[in-house]
Amino acid sequence: MYAPTNHGGNMKRKYYPNNWKAYKDSPDSMFIDHSYEDFMAWKIDGWELPNAVTCIIRAEENGKVKEYTYQTQGHAKRRIERLVKNNQSFVVCDNDAIQPIHAPK
Repeated sequence: MYAPTNHGGNMKRKYYPNNWKAYKDSPDSMFIDHSYEDFMAWKIDGWELPNAVTCIIRAEENGKVKEYTYQTQGHAKRRIERLVKNNQSFVVCDNDAIQPIHAPK
């Protein structure tokens, strides 16, 4: 993994080592078995937003997905109103639900 560092206007990436070989060479017995249902409950149903984030909105614009993160409901509401006005599909994620909103066809 690399992170950019600035050395007198010259951008050079600092290397952060990782331990992928240690994981790759580890025996299967070192890892806990999980069922598909457990994994889905943990990763899909168990999302958590940071305290500073009210919601995240993902919208497709010109074939690309753009993500908007909001700290206040008012700003998120304005973005949703703009997306609806432009007949765009989007997904809203808050601490309670992940809700897809489809544009009318």
